[in-house]
Amino acid sequence: MIRARDWLAQAERDLEHARWSAEKGHHAWACFATQQSGENAVKAALNALGREARGHGIMELLSELSELVEVPREAYDWARVLDKHYIPTRYPNAYAAGP
Repeated sequence: MIRARDWLAQAERDLEHARWSAEKGHHAWACFATQQSGENAVKAALNALGREARGHGIMELLSELSELVEVPREAYDWARVLDKHYIPTRYPNAYAAGP
């Protein structure tokens, strides 16, 4: 089932949440929501191309996407950064001095 529009809408809501969190000083949540936005945007692209995407790593999702279309190198650079914020941003002891 093609639900690419739903995935993209979720990515846009996640990005909106990230911006709101950053404005309020909730930086850990802003980072997490930004990662979620990227993840869901790539899932939207995969779904639009007929693939049902699974997993949370943007790098892995981009690798799968690259089997279907050309993925810009910059996307991998950003994915590497964003993927670092998937788990640790949700735990207060993930960083030496807090998030």
